[in-house]
Amino acid sequence: RKDPIVFVFAPTPTNPFAGAYQQGATSITADGVEVEIAARPFAGVELAAAYTYTDAEADAGGAVPFSVAHQLSGGVTVAATDRITLGAQALYVTGLENFGLSAETYLRLDARAEYRVTENAAVFLRAVNLLDQEYQTVDGYGTSDLAVFAGLRASF
Repeated sequence: RKDPIVFVFAPTPTNPFAGAYQQGATSITADGVEVEIAARPFAGVELAAAYTYTDAEADAGGAVPFSVAHQLSGGVTVAATDRITLGAQALYVTGLENFGLSAETYLRLDARAEYRVTENAAVFLRAVNLLDQEYQTVDGYGTSDLAVFAGLRASF
């Protein structure tokens, strides 16, 4: 792609994280492959997996910020009863480019449970980053440690 839209940092004394999106001065070449598969081997059980390989390079040379070489995800969802749904997902990322400063590799595991109270309402519990991994998708911007969320979902 020619002249991609990029975020350019422009810190100010009052906002060290200021910046703006603007037209990039270089071109990017990216090739890759993405494969996804899903199956329902048993009633109430759904399995899904996806793999993405990306080879991205700036035409001026060097890595493309925020590009990921390999990303693999997999998950399972189980309808334990008519009202209870359980699920888990794994995400493995390697070759994450952060302005050429590092190539992050991480594994994140998440889990969720939902109880359907009525046809239009459900309560849920979700845990993110079960392994409490220390990783960054952008250098200098931390991600959440192990976090647990609870909530109510309703449709009208």
